[in-house]
Amino acid sequence: MAAVYQVALMAVLCAVGVICYRFKLVSEEGNRSLSAIVVNIANPAIIVHAFITAEYDPARTGLLAASALLSVVGIAVPALLGRLLFGSNRSAHNTMERVCAVYTNSSFLGIPLAQGIFGGDGVFALSAYIAVFNIFMWTHGETSVSGVRAGARQTLFKFIKTPSLLAVIIGVACFFARVQFPRIAADAIDYLGSLTTPLAMIVAGVMLAQVDFYALLRRKRLYYFAFAKLLLIPAVLFVVYYLAYVSGIIPYIAGSDAYGSLAVGVNILSAACPTATICVILAVRHEKEPLYVTEIFAITTLLS
Repeated sequence: MAAVYQVALMAVLCAVGVICYRFKLVSEEGNRSLSAIVVNIANPAIIVHAFITAEYDPARTGLLAASALLSVVGIAVPALLGRLLFGSNRSAHNTMERVCAVYTNSSFLGIPLAQGIFGGDGVFALSAYIAVFNIFMWTHGETSVSGVRAGARQTLFKFIKTPSLLAVIIGVACFFARVQFPRIAADAIDYLGSLTTPLAMIVAGVMLAQVDFYALLRRKRLYYFAFAKLLLIPAVLFVVYYLAYVSGIIPYIAGSDAYGSLAVGVNILSAACPTATICVILAVRHEKEPLYVTEIFAITTLLS
């Protein structure tokens, strides 16, 4: 019921974004500013807060390790399935379908969902996925879209500029160093992190309000993609994760059945999230079917 309630709540907040755009309370430029606040301030704050408020326990390192391992699988499996589901040719259309199938809105939408369903431990586990996600996005993802392999220095620079990844690094360092933040600093980070859910949903609502849904709903290929992205791929991953869990591999790495099931739950949640916003940005930057990718983002966000 918690998951259903959280999704329903987010739908209401998303509708607020649609209303804000329709009544010209938020413009496209204003929405970009709100998005920047979510990506650069709110999301990193909630990640850091998850680490600094987590009680230090060596067993939690197992939770991070298990979640990171599942994250690698959660990116590799969709990458392989994408070649079967969307073709292996190098056309811009099929390339962007494969990329959009792999990379999900695990930070933008995944964090508020994880917070609402699993609490602080969910965000803690999700941070491992976010770290792995950024590593693959700026190597495999960027290379797939651009068709050009970036140098090691350029890739490292992109890592450094990723706020969520920086937040994971800071959070992990604070967790293992057992840094105690002053109450005013911890509360400020908490308040900033609490902006994530409402702002992220309003931004998504504003983006959806700009889509021509009449034209979108007539494109049959989008329904096929949404089925594969939101149902088929997560279902395959669920089977893989379940087998890894019942075999004892995941509980062993996580240190307990509870942490093992949490790592699995968070990674399934991440896999079922809609296509990542960064896919739209990359499509626009490299002129690879930007309109189609925007439609993919819209249909997967709407149906998720």
